Amino acid sequence: MGRPLVDLSPTSAVIAWDDYQMGDELYVISKLLVYEGETLISTITTGLANKRYELTGLTPDTEYTVVLGVEDEMMGQIGSVTFTTYRADIIIVGEGEDLYTLIKSAPEGSTFLLPAGRTHAMATTGNVPMEYSFTLIGGETGDDSKVRFYVDGEFEPVAGGSVDHMRFRNLEINGFGDTDGDYQTGMFIADGGNDFTLGTLEFTDYDIKHAQWAFVYLKGTNQVINEVIIENCTLTDLGSQWGQEAPICGVEAANSGYNSVIMRNSTLADCPAGVVTSNRNAAGSITIENYTFYNTMRAPFMLINYKTYNVAGTITIQNNLFGEII
Repeated sequence: MGRPLVDLSPTSAVIAWDDYQMGDELYVISKLLVYEGETLISTITTGLANKRYELTGLTPDTEYTVVLGVEDEMMGQIGSVTFTTYRADIIIVGEGEDLYTLIKSAPEGSTFLLPAGRTHAMATTGNVPMEYSFTLIGGETGDDSKVRFYVDGEFEPVAGGSVDHMRFRNLEINGFGDTDGDYQTGMFIADGGNDFTLGTLEFTDYDIKHAQWAFVYLKGTNQVINEVIIENCTLTDLGSQWGQEAPICGVEAANSGYNSVIMRNSTLADCPAGVVTSNRNAAGSITIENYTFYNTMRAPFMLINYKTYNVAGTITIQNNLFGEII
């Protein structure tokens, strides 16, 4: 039946489905039962012939369940979907709008919805200054794909700056700094000014593919990210053209690093180097759990490499699956 939810906004949702075949019997969806929480608020029996229906007039930031029903009393229902509408203050990015301009003009810490069906870009020339807190969410696609997002260059720390959070959810970045997925020499975050602090860098339900260099690499002095979260992600083919050690989180300059790196429920494949290296912050902690590693860590690189620096925090590695090691 696929993923029934194909679009979502603060006040609407689009549901799509296929009729259900069991043996010689074809069961046709003939009604939608709409629940707000556990309360039935609507029974829809018309307008279903196209196997797609838009629910409107919903309340923002509210959980709904839609049950797909058939007339057959024995079958009753063949599926359901539960979702929570977006908050009312979410900003929906329009066709051709420049994300960087929107982020600069919106209230600090705003959340932006990137609708499915097109590629979205930070359409600046060169690197993007890290000056503002924001959350980017990819809209529902109706299948397991993600909304495409790219940066023309890299995110770059601003000297003396401080940003509370940068969050990315349900998105795909494929070939950094480019729209066609070719290999790029850039990174997601790199270079930039000294004495910069980022509170939380979060990637959830994110596909990260094809980059020659590291993903996040702190090159300036006193650049600190308090918390990196990578959860429910697929990371593929990072760092394959580069001799450095960290396709995920790396550090080059003194007194820079990550206070906490949390990696959960994800897959890392075709990445010849390690995961975290040269963390010069002695208080840093690393958690890697429920990960699948395949074709990773070419010798002499290691999963985690603190080199000669002391580790005062905790390292937790549990419930991981290690496939082929290069």
